[in-house]
Amino acid sequence: MNAHSVKRSTSDPTDARVAASPLAQARAARTQRQIVFQRLRANRLALVGAGIVLSLVVMAVVAPVISPHDPVEMVLADQFLPPSRSHPFGTDEFGRDILTRIFYGARISLRVGVVAVGIAGVVGSLVGLCAGYFGKWVDLISQQIIDVMLAFPGLLLALAIIAVLGSSLTNVMIAVGIGSVPSYARLMRGQVLSLKQKEYVEAARAMGAGHWRILSRHILPNAVSPIIVLASLGIASSILSAAALSFIGLGAQPPTPEWGAMLAAGRDYLRDEWWIATFPGIAIALTVFGFNVLGDGLRDALDPKGLE
Repeated sequence: MNAHSVKRSTSDPTDARVAASPLAQARAARTQRQIVFQRLRANRLALVGAGIVLSLVVMAVVAPVISPHDPVEMVLADQFLPPSRSHPFGTDEFGRDILTRIFYGARISLRVGVVAVGIAGVVGSLVGLCAGYFGKWVDLISQQIIDVMLAFPGLLLALAIIAVLGSSLTNVMIAVGIGSVPSYARLMRGQVLSLKQKEYVEAARAMGAGHWRILSRHILPNAVSPIIVLASLGIASSILSAAALSFIGLGAQPPTPEWGAMLAAGRDYLRDEWWIATFPGIAIALTVFGFNVLGDGLRDALDPKGLE
């Protein structure tokens, strides 16, 4: 009985530490989240960006409710009306209300940004994850493909893809997403190369954990923070790239209320009907600014220094 008591007493501290380990990990994770939110709240510029992004999301969601007019209905009697109470942003060459078209354009821009970043983030992260973890021929082949893609500027690569797929908003999202894959692949590969040398990964491997478990439980969760920051910045660049492609006629086609196409339509009337191009341009600039400063704030908030 004494031996049993001694055995139980010597094992109890270990059992307590094992039982407390998940709780300690949860507390540490909660503390890190609190630090991140505190850093974001302290960054006024990031809060401004978050406010712009949130306003854009709300505007896109409630566009059918708050829009005073139909975005594609032509009213030729209302051509080139300047900003007024009935048309706060004026009307275009077809008598369409510009404010309404900007509301609906927010839905298109957000969809383009999210889909393009989703394609780039998923494909690029998988490529970088496999290349960094497995190395050897997987890394060699994937990096050669990435090097070829990096030889072309992102917008030029998107133009080449659209030339093959054709001009449409869907193809723009695909082209912009594929053009952004190398950035995510390189970033994820660098993160994995660093993380797979950590002690907890070596310990998991020594305990017999398989590749999938190591990647999904130990490497990917610790490598995702830089990808989130890159994605927030990537939405801004994707929206800008899509607007540029629509501006030259390779993206959204009339009468789709896309900001780049609206900007292109208004460039012929800048001298007299300045509002046709000005307000879509302001919408693009504010959106890109909002996502960029929010991404900068996230980068600072997720900085590993001070999170340990």
